[in-house]
Amino acid sequence: MYPYVAFLRNAQDPHANVVAQTLTNQFRQTHRDWALLDGGTGLSLFHAPPPGRSLTAIVLPSKSGAVLGTLFPKDLDVSPRGESPIIDEQCAEEIVRTCGRHLMDKYWGGYVAFVVNRDGTVHHVLRDCSGKLQCYTIAHGDITVITANIEDLACLPLPPFSINARFLAGFVYNAEFAHRDCALKEVKELMAGECLELKAGQAQFARKRS
Repeated sequence: MYPYVAFLRNAQDPHANVVAQTLTNQFRQTHRDWALLDGGTGLSLFHAPPPGRSLTAIVLPSKSGAVLGTLFPKDLDVSPRGESPIIDEQCAEEIVRTCGRHLMDKYWGGYVAFVVNRDGTVHHVLRDCSGKLQCYTIAHGDITVITANIEDLACLPLPPFSINARFLAGFVYNAEFAHRDCALKEVKELMAGECLELKAGQAQFARKRS
């Protein structure tokens, strides 16, 4: 598992900025060994890469986002698989312009990616089609929290979670059935090959499978 927690908000919303700052400060107090990536406006992304593994973080140029996990180009002549790819500013701009589609078209790997527009009003979260890295989302007022492990949020003053009995019944019936709902009603899973768009305080899921 690659531990990470991200707080996303519309950077033009003063109230959302205040709430996000409170949450990030509290999270930092209990996760002092986690690093904070400068991934872009309206994105506070903490991570703790597992030691001795190939999982890593790639920060995109011009504060246009970050990619967590493993990433390599589909064209191995551009960069050997054993090396972390270098994403230049032109490539990053195309990733933002296409809402992350360019990333999925040009790269393989096992990753969760965060894509940020210039003024921090639109964010896209992508989970590659392998689904190797977990990705769960929680809406908390004007803030969207993204994490690989819900337990890492125990330090935050989030509302109590409630059991999703309908999901559990379906899971017992067919554990292999892929579904965005989770055992907790307030938690959604970003499915493999899917993208979450956050714009003007609204969240929308879409398929972007390569």
